[in-house]
Amino acid sequence: PPVLFAKGAVLSWTAESLPIAIVGTRNITPYGREVTELLAGELVELGVTIVSGLMYGVDSVAHLTAVKCAGKTIAVLGYGFDHCYPEEHRPVMEELLARGATLLSEYPPWKIAKRGNFPARNSIVAGMSAAVVVTEAAQKSGSMITAECAVEEGRAVCAVPGPITNPYCDGTKWLINQGATLVSSGAE
Repeated sequence: PPVLFAKGAVLSWTAESLPIAIVGTRNITPYGREVTELLAGELVELGVTIVSGLMYGVDSVAHLTAVKCAGKTIAVLGYGFDHCYPEEHRPVMEELLARGATLLSEYPPWKIAKRGNFPARNSIVAGMSAAVVVTEAAQKSGSMITAECAVEEGRAVCAVPGPITNPYCDGTKWLINQGATLVSSGAE
């Protein structure tokens, strides 16, 4: 986008703070929570900046794990800063800001969330990240849009394998079958 609005900590880019996106389902399972916390924590220990979309599920777990581990995180919004979607998610947004996160949006502060805003948000998440890690996602989901955007932008796409009985692992399985890098740790 021609303009990005920022709120929170000032962004500082260094070779050590490589931005890596962690995305996935809103309907996070205990397995998805475990692997998202594991990978986000390990990546923060390596100095990585965690990027995601500040939605409930995998996104919020990735952001909250980053700040819990004293790391950096960037939340890309599909609406302006005066709003939060869903509104019940506002305490997470406020906690992230209080703990040093950065919020980015291509929308002015007064812009409300609309369904069509989120694919554009996903392209920003992918475009600003060196790699996109999908920890748990359905075959048809916003996470798959983010992965597609990453491929179009020449970014690496990584996916976490999951239980074959979990429909929220169908997307990660598909990504691996299409050539995404299978990962089970932050170091990978």
